Amino acid sequence: MNILQENFKFLAMPAHFWPAGILLCGFLLGSPGCRRPSHASNPEARLQELLAQRQILNAEIDSLQKALHQYDTLPTLVKGLALQEKLFETITEFQGVVASDDMVDLRPEMSGRILKIHVREGDAVAPGQKLATLDGEPFRKNLEEAEKALELARIAFERQQALWEQKIGSEIQFLQAKNQKEQMELRVESLKNQLDKFILLAPVAGTVDRLYMRAGDVASPAAPILRIVNNRSVKVEANVSERYVGAFDKNARVALHFPATGLSMPGRFRSIGQSIDPDNRTFLVVIDPQGEGRQRLIPNMLARVEVVLKSQPKALVVPTQAILFEKDQAFVWLMQNGRARKVRVKTGDTRQGETEILEGLHAGDTLITEGLRSLRHGDPVQCVF
Repeated sequence: MNILQENFKFLAMPAHFWPAGILLCGFLLGSPGCRRPSHASNPEARLQELLAQRQILNAEIDSLQKALHQYDTLPTLVKGLALQEKLFETITEFQGVVASDDMVDLRPEMSGRILKIHVREGDAVAPGQKLATLDGEPFRKNLEEAEKALELARIAFERQQALWEQKIGSEIQFLQAKNQKEQMELRVESLKNQLDKFILLAPVAGTVDRLYMRAGDVASPAAPILRIVNNRSVKVEANVSERYVGAFDKNARVALHFPATGLSMPGRFRSIGQSIDPDNRTFLVVIDPQGEGRQRLIPNMLARVEVVLKSQPKALVVPTQAILFEKDQAFVWLMQNGRARKVRVKTGDTRQGETEILEGLHAGDTLITEGLRSLRHGDPVQCVF
């Protein structure tokens, strides 16, 4: 009825529009939309047709649901690790420098021109060996004059003593002669000691490592003439941050690595500093290298020092990459009964790609180490070890 009302609106139009409206109405009445369906007289046939269509749609829906369910239940392939207790050590590393116990920069006690240097670089020297001679001529002349004056003082004392024994002369004259002789003896001894300082002697055994001056140079106590090194007794010195104060045990296990030579050897603490350097906020530790290869160490060689701070013989350790974070909370994925399980953990120290787990895991758990980024709690997983 509504369609006819809409189609016969032309009757309200002016008369000259009626022929076109009549033609349009005839066209619409002849269109399929204006005809009644063929099944209007047989609703049961239409019902059967719809039921058949619903059966086909239900079958297709069931098929799709089964396919989707099968897809969802396919396990995710992951790599796993069966957790076992193992030794885990907390180790700190810092840099040190090799030093010699017997490395001496030799300086003269007296100033003077160098007359002769008796050694060359690379020469082995023994304690007390003459190394260099300085010009002490002015002191030598003073010594000669003092020795002559001492001889005269001795003669005067001997004569005065003889007179005093014969009760001739006064006691004061005898004492003055004696004091004069003793003063000259002390002066001669002092000049001899000073003259000896113009000869430089080796204080320790070792090797002449470097000559700073040559014959003819003027030496003084402010500048060294040569260096002696004895590499038979070496040590490693390191300045360590003050945050490690109290962390080192003198009996702790120490490992020394020398990158320049590729050498590695154990070490032992000789001393641990008891004061902080105010300039760099560090304290000094001294370590003695142990074992073979020490003879190849030379002063100023760099060393990498590893010190064991804590040792846990039965620790649970996991790869650091297997630990994820959610709102600053660490967690890992475990595989239990073919399903992924999200477990929160408390972590400890980390070293060389491994992290100690303090809480949350147990020995025998299967940790998922790869393929864990897209997992959801409860997802089916298949572990490939």
